[in-house]
Amino acid sequence: MVTLWTDGIIAYELTMLGAILTTGVVFLLTGVLGGPDQFPCEPEVSEGKVLVGVASVPVSLRNKIIEILKGFGEIKQRRKRFPDLPA
Repeated sequence: MVTLWTDGIIAYELTMLGAILTTGVVFLLTGVLGGPDQFPCEPEVSEGKVLVGVASVPVSLRNKIIEILKGFGEIKQRRKRFPDLPA
């Protein structure tokens, strides 16, 4: 007869093993097997600049955000449309 707490330890360890294996499989599928076209790449980030991404900003706040960011230095503004986000 096995006590309940030993079964609990085994169940916990198997759950953690499943989490680790699932994480590894997801990293492989999205990173290695997904190909280089899957990641959005910004060359300025590789050069040490900071990327600030904002989605779904109301028009009334957009200019205020731009002015605040300009206070920190030079900014480049790009607008990318994503099909799954509202304009």
